[in-house]
Amino acid sequence: MKKYALLFLCAGLLLCGPEAAANGIGLRGGMNFTSVPSLKQFNLNGFELEALPDSYTGFHFGFVGHFSLNGIFLQPELLYVESGQEMVLNTDNLETQQDYFTHRFSHLALPLVGGFRFGPIRVGLGPVLSVLLDAPRYGGIQQMELHYQDLMLGYHLLAGLKVGNILLDFKYQGSLTRFGDHIRLGDREIEFDTRPSQYIFSVGLLIL
Repeated sequence: MKKYALLFLCAGLLLCGPEAAANGIGLRGGMNFTSVPSLKQFNLNGFELEALPDSYTGFHFGFVGHFSLNGIFLQPELLYVESGQEMVLNTDNLETQQDYFTHRFSHLALPLVGGFRFGPIRVGLGPVLSVLLDAPRYGGIQQMELHYQDLMLGYHLLAGLKVGNILLDFKYQGSLTRFGDHIRLGDREIEFDTRPSQYIFSVGLLIL
C-alpha cells in the first residue's frame, strides 16, 4: 500500500509542480451507489448463491487536495468508503427457502484524478487503489465463507464544478481487477469474479 501511495504522490508533484502546491487541501464526503454483477449461480449440496444487481447506497468521507496550473488540475484523495451488496441464498434440501442478506464492506480508497478546467467546470480521469479494511462473513451456513481480494485497482471518471473553495463532483468508478475471489463451502472452493461499479456524489471544502 505504501508503494502505491508514494507513486500517486510523486505523479502529483510531477504534474503540478511547486507553483500549484498552495491551491487547496480540505475535507470531503458524500454518497456512493454500488452495483455488483451477479455471481455465477452454483448449486452445491442444495445451496445456490447469487448477488442481486440492485444498487447499494453507501457513504464516504476523508481528505481531498486540488492543485491546478494553466488549465490542468490534479485531485488526490484519501477516503474511508462504506459499500455493500445485497445477496440471496436459495436452499433446496427439504423445501425451497430464500434467505436475503446484506454484505457491507469498508475500504480505504486512494483516488488520483487529473484533467482539464474550463472555468469552474472540471473533467478528468485517473486510477483509484482500494484497500479492504473489513468484510463480513455470512453466518447462516456454518461451513460457507466468501473470500475477497484485499487490494483492488480501478479507475475514476469525473465531471465536476469548483466554485471558490467548494468542490462538487460526480464520478463513475469502474474496476480493473476482481473483488470477489472464491467461495469456500466445506472442503470445496468455487472461484468467482465480482467487479463492482459505483456512481459517486461528493462535496468538498478546501480549508487550507
